[in-house]
Amino acid sequence: MGISKACYEDNLRNEQAIAKRGQKQAKSSFDINSGFFQIVINSELEAEIQQAFLEHGNVTKKALASTLRKYAKAEKTLVKRALAKATGVKATTINKRIKTKTASNPNSPIKNVRFWVGYNEVAFHSFGRRLGQSKRRGGGVTAYSDIGNKFAQGAFLANANGATKKIAFIRKGRKKYPLKKVTLDVEKPTLQTLPNFYQQTARADEKFLKIFQQELNYYVNVKS
Repeated sequence: MGISKACYEDNLRNEQAIAKRGQKQAKSSFDINSGFFQIVINSELEAEIQQAFLEHGNVTKKALASTLRKYAKAEKTLVKRALAKATGVKATTINKRIKTKTASNPNSPIKNVRFWVGYNEVAFHSFGRRLGQSKRRGGGVTAYSDIGNKFAQGAFLANANGATKKIAFIRKGRKKYPLKKVTLDVEKPTLQTLPNFYQQTARADEKFLKIFQQELNYYVNVKS
């Protein structure tokens, strides 16, 4: 099982083009700007799965479907942790920016797994462990993180829409209103992290095969 770098780059450009045309998607929980990569089952794994089809018939189809779901979930967790470490953004926020989907393969009855990862700016309060209001002249808010602190000059902490948790705002002009949320750019660390996943072919092969063997054993020897 490998991950196609060309597919990643081509589809990233396509996703960006679609995003420009489809601004209605911006209000969804997943950002319209996204990195994309696809996990592709290689010929050796496919041969083993095809052999399972010959020996166990449609039971193999159920095992494979279950394998894809579990594998996608496990990979999503790895991507989430890696991005949280690279960006400093809370894992709960990162989790909302990742979508997984199984996709049909025109050259095989076996589906592939696709990942979309959002890299739009994140709210300042999503970064780090905690926020602190600066007492220095001119004010500001500091977000404290294990990978380094971030400071937003002129920002202040306030509750939004009656929420108990304070978030960072900044005034758009010299007047009291309007306000806007302070955000952070995470595009660069996100796109620098994603290639790590399409370069780990051997690890992906081993993990997928292990899950598939467990699921096949379950459907053949336990559930049947």
